[in-house]
Amino acid sequence: MQYQFEFLELEQLGQLQRILYDFFGENYYGAHVDYFNWQYRDSLFSESVAGANRYTVFVAREDDRILALDAFLPWKTYIRKEPIQTMWDIEWINTSDIKGIGRKLVAELRSHFEMYCGYGLNAHSTTAYGKLGFRINDSIERMVAILDAERCIEEFGVINDAEKVSFYKDNQAQYAQSSWDILTSVAEISEAYWEDALSNFCCISYKGPRYLDWRYLRHPFLKYHLISLDSRGKSGIAAVRLEQIRGRNAIVLRILDFLPCSGKEKELAVAVCAFGRKHRAILADFFCASSRYAQQLLTVPFLPLSFHSLYEVPMLFQPLEVRKRKSINMVWDFQKHFGELGFDDFYATKADGDQDVFINPEYSTVSF
Repeated sequence: MQYQFEFLELEQLGQLQRILYDFFGENYYGAHVDYFNWQYRDSLFSESVAGANRYTVFVAREDDRILALDAFLPWKTYIRKEPIQTMWDIEWINTSDIKGIGRKLVAELRSHFEMYCGYGLNAHSTTAYGKLGFRINDSIERMVAILDAERCIEEFGVINDAEKVSFYKDNQAQYAQSSWDILTSVAEISEAYWEDALSNFCCISYKGPRYLDWRYLRHPFLKYHLISLDSRGKSGIAAVRLEQIRGRNAIVLRILDFLPCSGKEKELAVAVCAFGRKHRAILADFFCASSRYAQQLLTVPFLPLSFHSLYEVPMLFQPLEVRKRKSINMVWDFQKHFGELGFDDFYATKADGDQDVFINPEYSTVSF
């Protein structure tokens, strides 16, 4: 069979949308044209990789038929302050019955980047990544803060479980007076938080003001808040989203990025929790590839995965579900000349691989 690898042309979006709807179900947010343009055309580094009039969607094509695809986000990652070319896998699908073509597609795409990252592996992709020799972290760190113990007990349906009731009550966050600023433009944001991050983290994706603008302020569907202790972000910045639990009058606070300047960690965390409580959030969480960095940044009242997973704190809220998996998984590969790096060296959050997703009420999943 003769097939070729190429980037998807803008005019070919309709064909790919049909594939995604057939694969994931009708009304799938990831196939919406506004999302597609934001993620794969208008991101900071898309045009430099795919060129004009193309999406950062790499496909294996036979004539007019798409056999496999990898929709990805090209980015810059800094290892010990040195920038390298990185790709974040967003959607990887074999749309044909040709065994191994998806793996060949990823291997070809991977050869053009110094680092490859992704979240949300299923059993098939885990096997394929293993054959490619990529590293896999089965559960990245998830820090949790109990903002309203009574409401958590009620909403999570654990009122008759004495052990879980005690867990929530014993770990209720204690609140201190706090004030904060909500930043609505990056025009005046100080670079201090980003300079601190470069110095403090061995490995980190680019998260300067341009990132904040594209990732949070220009997202086509989701409303985010950029929280700081001052009007220019000189003390650091936290990016958060208030998420209502589907079908319930309850809110959780998702912390997507937490980037305090040195010495401001606790103060910014207190402000974030206070912001959550002002908006009636009952729980806050933060996902990070590095347990070490996450636990250094967020101390009491935040609890690490190794502790709160014993009490089955939900992580899915559209709708509310308790599953065996207590966090998201991650794949990572990089060129060996960067030396020894582990997941604990990488400040990467669920925002990097676009795991904070919009799920519209009309979306209906398909059965696999």
